[in-house]
Amino acid sequence: PGPGKTAIVADEAKVKAANAVIIALGTNGLEASNPIDEISAEVKRINPNAKMYWINVAGPNVPGDVSAFNASLSQKAGTNYSIIDWAKTVDPNGNGKSDPNGLLGDGIHPNQAGYTTLVNQVVDQISSGGTQTNSEPACVCSTDASANQPVIVLDPGHAGS
Repeated sequence: PGPGKTAIVADEAKVKAANAVIIALGTNGLEASNPIDEISAEVKRINPNAKMYWINVAGPNVPGDVSAFNASLSQKAGTNYSIIDWAKTVDPNGNGKSDPNGLLGDGIHPNQAGYTTLVNQVVDQISSGGTQTNSEPACVCSTDASANQPVIVLDPGHAGS
């Protein structure tokens, strides 16, 4: 299996316990390292009830054909998973291969503003795709400035399924 599937297997306990699984694989190696069908099937094997979201790929310095990978993701989505269209956020008028808004620090990975934008986009999509039982937020979100990484804590009682 590719590294993407290996990562899913390594996080099996977390995947099994989740109401929603957010996949952010593809930037490193595109589909050759992250076989879309294998990864989505593995998540469904581990947790057939989890709602699955896949963040597509963007960046002028991503090696390979970003457009082809994202097209493959979209084509295979259907009932398997929903696409979080990061490429359109990064490159609103293109195909994900430029960064006119400066959201990617190195042309591949989000910078602080990029992580904040990505976290908000993920939260918005998950919140709008599920049902909430009360007015409490579906998740608590922030970015960890010291690690330059998003931190998303989904409340299992509120995450959409």
